[in-house]
Amino acid sequence: MGITIAQLEILGSKYGFSMEDARRTLGLPIGRRGSKTLNITSPKPSQKPVKAPSEKKGTKSGYHLYMSDVSARVKADLVAQLGQGEKLARGAVMSEVSKRWKNLPDCSHTHWNNVARA
Repeated sequence: MGITIAQLEILGSKYGFSMEDARRTLGLPIGRRGSKTLNITSPKPSQKPVKAPSEKKGTKSGYHLYMSDVSARVKADLVAQLGQGEKLARGAVMSEVSKRWKNLPDCSHTHWNNVARA
């Protein structure tokens, strides 16, 4: 953001500070003339603290654990069903994993959710 010297003088007369006080407060050299615009930049936002690798991820649900266990096999099954020259559709593996999760019996859901809690 830039502010002209004239704008700074207007603010100084309105709020009762001198140009020297303003320059000192803004960290600008005192007595420097020539530039009609003062470059005042806001401070850079502080970077978020880096978390330790053990803290980066939250707990995984039973579905996430099931998905990571089954997705490689599901992909292999889907690739085996493809014809020559066909490619696996985007999201096909995740869709199939989701269908299989929904079709699991409740005892399997309970098993994976218990594994997630442990």
